[in-house]
Parts: sequence; structure tokens; C-alpha cells
Amino acid sequence: MNEKNLSLENFSVYDKSGNVFTYHIINLQPNLDLPDTTFTFNPDDYPDVDVIDMR
Repeated sequence: MNEKNLSLENFSVYDKSGNVFTYHIINLQPNLDLPDTTFTFNPDDYPDVDVIDMR
């Protein structure tokens, strides 16, 4: 953790098999102004994909 700006710089994830995945964040850009479409999946953009809605 970066004490100066309280941002996360690295973290480790442990899975049930005993594997450890360590991630190092190089360039964190918080509070970006992103359009809503950034997080929306449009199936028309991927005509060869089968969408299975498991809600």
C-alpha cells in the first residue's frame, strides 16, 4: 500500500490448491470518467458467441 496516497500497489491471492497469485499495480488511475458502455456487453458486437443467461 502506498502510504502517501493510500492506493493499493500489490496484493496476493491464495487459492484452495495452494497456488499464490501476486499482482503488482504499475499505473493506477482512479476516478476515470468512463462511459456506461464500458461495462455493458453488447451481443451484437460478437455474432459468433453464444450468450447463456444464468440469472
